[in-house]
Amino acid sequence: MVGSINRAVSTVLAHEAFRLSNGIKTGLIEQRPGGKQIRPLKRSTILLRGIRTGGGKPGTKALIHSGAMVNSVTAKRRNRFHYTAGVHRNARSKDGKSLSNIAAIHEGGTKTYTVTVTEKMRRFSFVLMKFGILRAPWRIGQQLKRKIEARPWLGPAHEEWEKEADYRFTVALGAILGIAR
Repeated sequence: MVGSINRAVSTVLAHEAFRLSNGIKTGLIEQRPGGKQIRPLKRSTILLRGIRTGGGKPGTKALIHSGAMVNSVTAKRRNRFHYTAGVHRNARSKDGKSLSNIAAIHEGGTKTYTVTVTEKMRRFSFVLMKFGILRAPWRIGQQLKRKIEARPWLGPAHEEWEKEADYRFTVALGAILGIAR
């Protein structure tokens, strides 16, 4: 009897972890995690994406430049009664960058940080001027203050999933064990 209860609990936990994982992915794709709209991209970001794609059509969705971030959201079993869902530490982009760090930065934003203009950045500033994003070119060695604004997408999806998790868990466990509610 105890073995069948343990298996049922583990099964329900696995289903709930996959449900949360799918909710996070859906929210990211639809740009409405947990029903809350993600702040849209700035015009300069969309322009930069177009330049990086070699003049191709740039994506306009926040946090989705390629499918890497969406594909990195998974549900994992840690042990018999412990499942997690989200962007896990070992998730990497094609170029080897940690997607969990990128997800954390976008979830909470960053403090203001300073970037020193290089020759390559100066040349790019002329492109930004051409599209009306900058009025004057940057100077080499100039200190630019930058900040990445928060775009929460994991938290809102988790809050939405959590709303009736205990009810879903109880009903699913009762269904597996054949206990009528």
